[in-house]
Amino acid sequence: MTVRAFQTCLCPIIIIDGSHLKRKYLGMMFVATNMYGNNQILLIAFGVGKTESRESCIWFLSRLKECIGDMPSLAIILDIVDSIEMVIQVVFPNAYHKLCCHHLLMNMITKIDKQERTKILFWEDAKDYRQLRRALNEDYRTWLEIIGYEKWARSYFLVVRYNIMTSKNAKSINSLSIDAQKLQITMLIDFFRATMQQWWCQRRKC
Repeated sequence: MTVRAFQTCLCPIIIIDGSHLKRKYLGMMFVATNMYGNNQILLIAFGVGKTESRESCIWFLSRLKECIGDMPSLAIILDIVDSIEMVIQVVFPNAYHKLCCHHLLMNMITKIDKQERTKILFWEDAKDYRQLRRALNEDYRTWLEIIGYEKWARSYFLVVRYNIMTSKNAKSINSLSIDAQKLQITMLIDFFRATMQQWWCQRRKC
């Protein structure tokens, strides 16, 4: 049901995040999400890989592609592993890779400085629909140019990204399952299945 809803009703954006399973049952839990009209989270897919690695990420994206197929103008927000651009190109060669603006900002202020005005200027640039204001200092601009404006600035997006600028909704799913992550893998999967059934039932009544 969630895959069909994503294919037919939602903007073509997938937010993917991963969480380490650190208890008795180890691995890397992946979730793929979107957000629909009333700002509620749609969990599209979930799975557990062996490690936080290129191979595990490719495995999850491959299983995801089997479900959703090739979608035109698909954008993927993903920050999990190194060389992530290559990982996406392997499975979704026609998709666009975007970065979580929150993580990008945190990395930027850690490497350069932590002025509050810098955060404000960054978000103004990230959210502007028409053009960059370019009010950030030269060090910031150089760093962001290397990363690529098309990966974070709305005015440079090659596809429409709507109002989804971060991976926070995927991280919310990870936080929701924090206790279930201590269980066996099969019980963790059952938790997600039961949670989605409960959500669909509750939201159908609203």
